[in-house]
Amino acid sequence: MTLYAHWKLNSYTVTFDPNGGSFSGSEVTVEHGQTVAEPTEPTRVGYAFEGWYVDPADETGEWDFDGDTVSGDMTLYAHWTLNSYTVTKASTFSSTGRSIISSASSPMPTLHPATLTSRLSTSSGCNVKSIRSG
Repeated sequence: MTLYAHWKLNSYTVTFDPNGGSFSGSEVTVEHGQTVAEPTEPTRVGYAFEGWYVDPADETGEWDFDGDTVSGDMTLYAHWTLNSYTVTKASTFSSTGRSIISSASSPMPTLHPATLTSRLSTSSGCNVKSIRSG
């Protein structure tokens, strides 16, 4: 009688942590040595999604869904870049009738453009013409 070993690949859990964002998925099961499918992008108000990373603080360890393989249970973290907005204020001076336009760029992580427009429009002497993200 000959006995043969029968092997089964280990399965691992890959957890996706939106790292402050919103995300519809959470984890998938993947066999050892296989790639994991890239999930849908998470969202986060005031931020741009940059990719999935093995370490939430490491900006060089982006996961390559086409080439990196799973070898154990792991968590992939969403990486975010703070959006910045350009706010332009036009002021008209009655003595000359000329408009002076000034602008400033600033990271604004807690203000959605609609909220920013509302806040600026109600402050004294500010009439918001446009807000551009970028």
